[in-house]
Amino acid sequence: MSEAVDVRKMHWYGHYRHTVFNMVQSCFEDDGASGVVLIGIQPTLENVMTCAEWPCIMQDLQAAFEEKKAPFYQKGQRKLDFTKINFKRISIQDLGEELEVSTRRSKQAIIASCAEDHFEAAVAAMRAHNTSTPDGCGKVRRAWATAEDVYGGRNHPPKAAGYAPEADVMERMQREMKEKEQALKEAQEALRAAQASEPASPAERQAVKSLGLEDLTASADSSMYSSRGRVFVKRLEQSLH
Repeated sequence: MSEAVDVRKMHWYGHYRHTVFNMVQSCFEDDGASGVVLIGIQPTLENVMTCAEWPCIMQDLQAAFEEKKAPFYQKGQRKLDFTKINFKRISIQDLGEELEVSTRRSKQAIIASCAEDHFEAAVAAMRAHNTSTPDGCGKVRRAWATAEDVYGGRNHPPKAAGYAPEADVMERMQREMKEKEQALKEAQEALRAAQASEPASPAERQAVKSLGLEDLTASADSSMYSSRGRVFVKRLEQSLH
């Protein structure tokens, strides 16, 4: 079972939230929509961020209304009616049919949550609806967060068949750092053994090899190694090949 992810603490969520709020306001004020339906495409459990963002955006819209904040209130005056906003989470297979239902009687729909593996199908359904909008139906917009928003263009790390939350990334980096520190410690002990004119043991040779022989021999000419240490590294290189 995946750990709970607090997307509100992540850098991308504020931008995502602002986009959804502005789009809701635009549907009502710019286009005169009679209502707005926010649609979330049902993700798999491996789509950690998509699973977490949907309940948060619903809660944040309700909180904004209750606290008399934008997009519902401007300068203390209510501009939008929260009761005219509905939320639906559906499968990608039902999206095309649902868009027609959700936009009847001049309502508009916003696809506000969608996992990356459903982007193409969701865009196709949205364009098909907007290209030949049925009589009496409003248009469809999209406001979902993308991998570019969430990971800033970096390759997102895998977790099972989906994506790992940022906490998992930090844990992996800390683990790798500890492994490098341990490898360095073993190499230093091997160099100290060489300086004491002790023959290199198989364990010492393996410690240096685990660091990556090319990196270590490239550093052998630097001032951080004693002359005896440099000889030891060269000897290890010969014995390992």
